[in-house]
Amino acid sequence: MTVDLTSHSEEAALFNPAFVGLLLAASAREYAIASGDRMPFSIAFVLIPMALHAGTRAALPGRANAHISKWVLDNPVLQADLPERASLLRETVRAGLRYAVRSGSIEITGWELRSRIGRVQLPTRDANECLSSARLLARWFSRSGGAEDIYLTLGVRP
Repeated sequence: MTVDLTSHSEEAALFNPAFVGLLLAASAREYAIASGDRMPFSIAFVLIPMALHAGTRAALPGRANAHISKWVLDNPVLQADLPERASLLRETVRAGLRYAVRSGSIEITGWELRSRIGRVQLPTRDANECLSSARLLARWFSRSGGAEDIYLTLGVRP
């Protein structure tokens, strides 16, 4: 799978560090609200590839109390592509994290992320779909065991 950002300006906008950093800050906020804990750093590397992928966004459960293992069984093609997407977007996630830390929207303590932003709304439908999906994923992951369990269930290697 290749990610060509040169031919699709909307995709290029979605993959920029400021946008990814915002998604991560919003996700860390939702994770903390849902669980009372800070979001594990490593979750960012599966959350972003899922939130940015239109097919995955469309297939996400409507509620955060769904079981990840059932989602994997119901969506084997999306799950099978996730490890490659996660690998391809590793640098995108890192750039987003760096941007979020420099801008003050995220604080990294140990191996956890703490959001420093309030609730946000974005100007375009696609951007808001990514944001809504990132928030849902954060709530979903907060109820799905530790980061290791999530990685194992989704078939992604750290």
